[in-house]
Amino acid sequence: MKNIGIVCEGPTDFIILQAVIDAITGESNGFTSCSQSPM
Repeated sequence: MKNIGIVCEGPTDFIILQAVIDAITGESNGFTSCSQSPM
């Protein structure tokens, strides 16, 4: 498991990037949103 920070435009981007990164790494990772808009 890795801790990963994601810079994104909104909640949909965050969800999609979580799924893509988990699929690429083959494991469940911890994610932190780095966005100015509320999620």
